[in-house]
Amino acid sequence: MTTKKKLKENYIKMTVLTIALGSTTFADANVFNDARDMTIKANAYLNDNGRDVAFKTFNDRDEGFYDEKENLYVFVLDLNGNILASGEKDSIGMNISKEKTIYNNTRGYRIKQINESVQKQGWMSYSWDPLDSETKLPKSSYLIIKDKTGLIVGVGAYEQ
Repeated sequence: MTTKKKLKENYIKMTVLTIALGSTTFADANVFNDARDMTIKANAYLNDNGRDVAFKTFNDRDEGFYDEKENLYVFVLDLNGNILASGEKDSIGMNISKEKTIYNNTRGYRIKQINESVQKQGWMSYSWDPLDSETKLPKSSYLIIKDKTGLIVGVGAYEQ
């Protein structure tokens, strides 16, 4: 791939992210950076410690992969959209593949798009209900798809 084509691809991805996060304020952008950074950290933790240890850690809010202030927590999906681990324990076992994104396609479709990308990572924007609410709010999650295992590590942030 040429450098020019890579730059164009990155520009398009950043434009989509900007649109997806467009209603957030400048101060809110930090929470999305924190979500991305926590995803990267969780992915490394999974690589270093294996599935069993990592899932137990991600499911336990006292283990360092939960930010109460910003309501950030790690979740792990399989490629079919099944939630295998989550700081929101009630969601473990759910399948999110048929739920809609903000672009009116399914989350399963967005996961497929990310999986087919060169980077195997990207943002997915959708609505989700916070733990303390019955009302769905706009949320964007940064996802990393692990080639060898087919696991998807993610952390989402609510637009504030």
